[in-house]
Amino acid sequence: MKSQLILHRTKCCCRAVKSADFEWDEEKNRSNINKGSGSTMRKSYDFSKGVRNPYLSELKRPIAVEVNADTIDYFKRIAGETGLNYQLLINLYLEDCTRNDLRPNIEWNSGLTDTG
Repeated sequence: MKSQLILHRTKCCCRAVKSADFEWDEEKNRSNINKGSGSTMRKSYDFSKGVRNPYLSELKRPIAVEVNADTIDYFKRIAGETGLNYQLLINLYLEDCTRNDLRPNIEWNSGLTDTG
């Protein structure tokens, strides 16, 4: 008999399991994975030979930015057309500005006149 692989999704991760190890608990309305021997947590793990993530500097950082409602509406409209998340679109736009060294055209008006 062929064993079928099933993708089991938990709160923290996904893993593939053989169908023989998978049961559906009707009462709790959720899956119950039969954990075989060897799948228990150890009391301690040795991380002395661990390697730092080489892509750490490339990860995204969450920030808080105040954005005008019109700007958000603009990106949400594009998101509706493309099927992409509006936050992703904003990030892609900013990445494009960074790659092409685009700078905003800013003109400061101090409100003062030269009476000289």
